[in-house]
This record gives sequence, C-alpha cells and structure tokens, in this order.
Amino acid sequence: MNTTSAGAPAEKNSAQERRDNYRVNAPVNLRLRSAGSTTSGSSGQAPVAAFEELTLSAARYRKELSNAGRAFVDRVVDTLDALTGAVASASSSVDLVWGDPRAVQANVSAAGIGFVWDREITVGSMVEVEFSFAGEGSAVPFTFIGEVRRSIEVDGGWNIGLAFQDLTQVSQQRLIRQVYEVQRLTLRGRTGQS
Repeated sequence: MNTTSAGAPAEKNSAQERRDNYRVNAPVNLRLRSAGSTTSGSSGQAPVAAFEELTLSAARYRKELSNAGRAFVDRVVDTLDALTGAVASASSSVDLVWGDPRAVQANVSAAGIGFVWDREITVGSMVEVEFSFAGEGSAVPFTFIGEVRRSIEVDGGWNIGLAFQDLTQVSQQRLIRQVYEVQRLTLRGRTGQS
C-alpha cells in the first residue's frame, strides 16, 4: 500500500512538471519594473483576479450547456476579457514606474518566461513582469513576480530568464490554456490571427 501511495505523487509530480514546463516561443508585449516598486493594493489586479475566476468557472460548466448556451458564455467571456483588459491597462498606465511595453519574442511556460532585453538584470533580483501574447484574443495581461534566474550577455542585449514566484492556481491555469492555444495556432500555421 505504501508503494501505491508513494507512486501516485511521483506520477502526479511528473505530470505537473511536464505541464509547468510546456513552453511556447511567441511574440509578447512585455514590460518590467522592480518588485520593490509594486504597491500592495494595485488597482489593476482585482479585476484580473475576478476575470480569472470567472473564466475558470465558465470553462468548468461550459461543457454542460447546449450549443446556444456555450455561444452565449463565449460572448460574455469575450466581452469581459475586453473590459478587464481596458481596466487593467488604464489602472497600470497611471503607474509611472512601469517601463513602456515592448514587443519581444519570448519563451513562455507556466513556470517562467525568457526573452532578450536591452540591459542586464541582476541574477537573484525580483522583478514584476506584465505581458500579453501579441496577436492573441485575450486583452487581459498576465502580471507576476519573477526571480531572475538567467542574465547572459548576447548579441543585441541580455538573455533574461525569470521564474514566476506568485502564481495562483487560477492564473497558472489561464496561462497554461493560453500557451496551449498559441501552440495550437502555431501548429495550424495561423499564429497571429484570432
């Protein structure tokens, strides 16, 4: 009996590791700031958290609906996505410590993000990263605290690797769904189209 219960967590961890490390290379709009610059009551995070909870619930119950019900739920989620993205953008645009968003090619997984940046960031430091996939449907950005695990000088900048530190389960599931969607579109040859 101990063997079974010991084997199950190892299999679960292996599946979790595979899911966390499923990666996609994709263009993202990204901006950074020092984690020390964050404010505890960031007004843009409450709508994003509520949106994430709603989309998780909608995905859970969507399969039980008729085609018309699913179409309605999809329209509601798309509308809330656009509204939440606008609120998050407006609330973060008044925060002057964020840099301007940049379009970069990034390697994204549920565990972290890698990209080339124009300056060195000290390994071990904590930064807040906000990004959204370019050309994809969701207007709601992902915002995470990341520990700098890699900062290597390369031609044209610094190869930066961040490990996410504050992922909630809901944020992680939303990120995994988005990574899968980008991969699906890439495999179908439709990257950049909604």
